Amino acid sequence: MEWIIGILAALVAVLLIILAVYKRQIRDICRQLAFLKEYDSNLLITRQMDAFGIRELTDELNEMLERQREQRRRYLKKEQDISDAYTNLSHDIRTPLTSILGAASGILENYGVLEDGEKRRLIGDMKKEAQWLIRIVENLLSITRISGNGEGARIHTAEEVMEEVIGDAVGKFRGLYPGMRVEVEMPPEALIVPMDGILIEQVLMNLMENSVQHGGGVEEIRIVVAQEEGGVTTAVEDDGNGISRSVLPVIFEGRLSGQGQEGGDSRRNMGIGLSVCMSIVKAHGGSMKAENREEGGARVSFWLPMEEEGSKSWKSGTEF
Repeated sequence: MEWIIGILAALVAVLLIILAVYKRQIRDICRQLAFLKEYDSNLLITRQMDAFGIRELTDELNEMLERQREQRRRYLKKEQDISDAYTNLSHDIRTPLTSILGAASGILENYGVLEDGEKRRLIGDMKKEAQWLIRIVENLLSITRISGNGEGARIHTAEEVMEEVIGDAVGKFRGLYPGMRVEVEMPPEALIVPMDGILIEQVLMNLMENSVQHGGGVEEIRIVVAQEEGGVTTAVEDDGNGISRSVLPVIFEGRLSGQGQEGGDSRRNMGIGLSVCMSIVKAHGGSMKAENREEGGARVSFWLPMEEEGSKSWKSGTEF
């Protein structure tokens, strides 16, 4: 009997030791969680034992911490993007308004002195700046249209004939830039693509205008459409100076000021328009990429699925 009592006593002692170690491990995990909460550290929770569910507990807590940190990183990036967008937009809006005010003041204050040719030139400058303001407002309206449901928002689409959407965009573009040659290359068959036609027209306008404003010496723009990989690829090409290698990796992030673009208007922001394009295309389930052409100039392409819920298989990003 005594030996049975001895065994039981030993078992109790072992259980008490295990319980003490378990309690000490739980307290240590709680202290680590308190530290991580207070100091917003990137450390992970450590453990001294794997038994009794401790390993599963710490693994689950670490996964939760990683998810929270990733959400915070996305939130901070979104906040930074919004701040950058406001900074760029304030510059883009203030500059043409200042030009319009200056030109109008010059005409009013010197109306009897200015020659008719000078008056026409100033009025022409006012028209040009007003058109640019309209383009900024159109981009802002496009962002509002696709951002109602937050990140990952989708838009309402209808089947559209790609050739007609491109024709409308090219017609408007030629009205703004009558001296720029625009060529369109379409496949012989009609391409029916589910899209928001107004938004895709906005994408095409942004890409063509970006070529004129920032391409540097652009004389011709080509729009090339092809059916491939379960969707339709539309490329806007120009014969300008191409895109700087330092700009390509961040060209769709909305942080570019247009500075350093030879032949372009440094007042014009190339980043906002392209970031709007990327947002619109992503909302359609598509993707975009930018690259320099071997023969010279730049090419910015976007891919749209030909089915409502088509899977995005086309590689997005940039190429050098």
